[in-house]
Amino acid sequence: MTDGDGAWPGVDRAAALAHPPTRVPRKVIYWALAALVVLGGGGIGLEHLFTASGLNQYSVTASSPSSRTPHARSTSLSAPLRAFMGIVRVPGTPAPALVLTDQSGATLRLDQLRGRVVVLAFFDAACDDICPVLGSEIVRAESALGAKASRVAFVAVNSDPQATTVAATARTTAALGLARYHNWYFLTGTLGALDVAWTRYGITVEVAETTHRVAHTEMMYFIDPSGHERLEATPFANESRSGTSSLDRTSIDRFGVGIADYARQLLPR
Repeated sequence: MTDGDGAWPGVDRAAALAHPPTRVPRKVIYWALAALVVLGGGGIGLEHLFTASGLNQYSVTASSPSSRTPHARSTSLSAPLRAFMGIVRVPGTPAPALVLTDQSGATLRLDQLRGRVVVLAFFDAACDDICPVLGSEIVRAESALGAKASRVAFVAVNSDPQATTVAATARTTAALGLARYHNWYFLTGTLGALDVAWTRYGITVEVAETTHRVAHTEMMYFIDPSGHERLEATPFANESRSGTSSLDRTSIDRFGVGIADYARQLLPR
């Protein structure tokens, strides 16, 4: 299972693929579907049925469950910025440690960025999900920060278990137009090291058995110069039937300027 950058190494949770859930006979499924239609069971019943029968698309979770869960927010342009971005203020606990490799091949520890505000997000190295939208928002944030951009570090952790090489993150960095920014870091590592990062930050990564498409929790963290988490945001995009993510330019601009505004608020006066 590779993307041309190397095989996905075997990990403990690979056993989930080796032992798929017991499948319900198709005759039972058809009778159950008919019953749901008659009784008006709706989508919830169908979802439980598909899960029980092994027909659900995603069956491998690549990180442990976490108490962190995305919060509700409004994506309407008329909503206040805090609601639009899903901003939540958090108690200010120390940000979990990270030790990974950036797109240039250099080892980076999160605490090396002390003294700067860190905006931390999660990108697929293949960049076939929300990644292009987030990349555009970060470019917009860079522009909005102006001279203060050097005091903010934008960090992305690779959330693609099938493409963990530095070459993959370097390609995506270039494709997004982020290679020219010295405060951009796209971090990757071994699958074990990435799994630690995902778990610490409450990111669930799932891989589809048939298409091998990756899905993961969308969260963004704002870490102050002393290394404490202060804000959480929920990035979003519109997904087409083919799985392509996009967002209108007005929303991208608003979210990007919002990133800059909230990062600026965390800078020392």
